[in-house]
Amino acid sequence: MVVFKSILIGLFAIFPGVSGSALAISFNLYDRVFLSFRNLKDNKIFLIKIIIGILIGLFIGSKILIIAFNYKTIIYYLFIGIILS
Repeated sequence: MVVFKSILIGLFAIFPGVSGSALAISFNLYDRVFLSFRNLKDNKIFLIKIIIGILIGLFIGSKILIIAFNYKTIIYYLFIGIILS
């Protein structure tokens, strides 16, 4: 479940108007990530899951944006909708 949440954080962090840290706070991962830095030896697997999920989300989000930039009118409405929401 942590990987899925971090994929969503990475996916929406690439879009304008959406903050990845705001999603991390709403998914209750923000505090867990910072607290896990205190004891890296015990929380290494958790941090690796978070990093891999965010990288996967960033990759998927960038592919979506590359496809969307081919359709210029759709991208304007997409960004306006994301920023207003």
